[in-house]
Amino acid sequence: MIIGTVFYELYKNDKLNNYLENDIGKDNIKEIVFQEGVKRIADFPTHLNNLTKVYLPKSLISMEDGDLGTTVSLSFCNYSLNYIEVDDDNEKYYDIDGVLFENRDVYENDVLIKKKCLQDYPVGRKGSYKIPNDTKRIESEAFYEREGLTSVEIPDSVTEIGEYAFSRCSALTNVKLSSNIKKICQGTFFYCKSLSNIEIPEGIVEIIIDEERNKGAFEECTSLKKVVLPDSVTSVANNTFDGCNDMKVYSRVTSFELNNREKVKSILDNQAPTIKLIKDGKKIIIEAKDNEGGIGLAEKPYSTDNINWFSDKEIVLNDNQVSKIYVKDELGNVGNIDISKAVDIAELKEKEKNDPSTNDGNKENQNEKDGNKEFGDKNDQNSNKGNTGDKNSNEGSTGNKNSNKDLTDGKNNNNGTKDTSESPKIFGQYGGKSIAIMALIIIFGTGVVGYKKYKKNNF
Repeated sequence: MIIGTVFYELYKNDKLNNYLENDIGKDNIKEIVFQEGVKRIADFPTHLNNLTKVYLPKSLISMEDGDLGTTVSLSFCNYSLNYIEVDDDNEKYYDIDGVLFENRDVYENDVLIKKKCLQDYPVGRKGSYKIPNDTKRIESEAFYEREGLTSVEIPDSVTEIGEYAFSRCSALTNVKLSSNIKKICQGTFFYCKSLSNIEIPEGIVEIIIDEERNKGAFEECTSLKKVVLPDSVTSVANNTFDGCNDMKVYSRVTSFELNNREKVKSILDNQAPTIKLIKDGKKIIIEAKDNEGGIGLAEKPYSTDNINWFSDKEIVLNDNQVSKIYVKDELGNVGNIDISKAVDIAELKEKEKNDPSTNDGNKENQNEKDGNKEFGDKNDQNSNKGNTGDKNSNEGSTGNKNSNKDLTDGKNNNNGTKDTSESPKIFGQYGGKSIAIMALIIIFGTGVVGYKKYKKNNF
């Protein structure tokens, strides 16, 4: 669809949306071309469900809503838009691979300069995005509700990020921030529920609050479990992490007052890791850990010069002897130890062998083992005695044939004496159940006899 100056006049009077919806049909519009001569776009239609491309002319000089003083978004609620093209001769606006930028006139130190601002990232795009190196500012809401965006890399050329710039990017998981921004504005990453990894660089001074809408910079980032604040941060709004769950905010300068303290912990960690060195020939083995409750060691925690860091915990001493080993945690707390304090592995083993406390401990363990053995032996003896008493029973229970034979022999004893040898067999075979049954029979028999006597005496 082509929009010229006539349509622009209608548009200012709120008639264009009606025209698009009633006369053309919003779903039929796949492309919008603003003709040469259009100088200002004060608003843009929404819910054009099949719109994929917008073309902006050379004559365009403004995309600001005069009433609200905000920048017009072409992407808002136009979820299929994936390309914004600008005429090559336009001096104010330009596109890089379909992403809209603005050359904004600003004064810095009383000098008028052109500041390159990222204004509108098309909402229909998916995947990761690396912002061009010469970008100076990311405009407010430039990535608002870009649900297909998964990761973004912001170059060090960027010095400003507007409020709510990445708000509601539901698929955004990773962000690399510029090291030259001074503050994180209100609502910048509000409701980025998949955001799990963000590194806040040294140089950021404050994370501020939106006094009007009261939205924190990382509010409702429910997948974010850990944030490390550099030493440069001096102010953090108390609602910055509202709605986050089981989260830890580490700093080595101060512990910040934050809302939702049951689920968001502000932890002060300014202690260096503890270090132990073990020498094995020319090899040094580093054993180090962070202090209790600390953030943990850095990704590359070891160094021999406090400049170059590596992850291998074993180093080989060469002709250029190393004097110290340095260990760093993730916050930058560094501890060190002299190589001369390394314990030789042979001495360590000998010390463990001759250490009385270790021997006492071993002796106690041995006594415990011996006690368990003695206890076990007694149990075994009792068990064996029980097995001896039940020998005939066990033999009889190996098959129903033998068991039945034993019972028959006991019943047909020709001597008329009670064969006591049969009792262990029966009790051994049936156990406590037989005793219980016999007790019930005796009680029942006693009751029957008593009833007969009572009946004879009273009737």
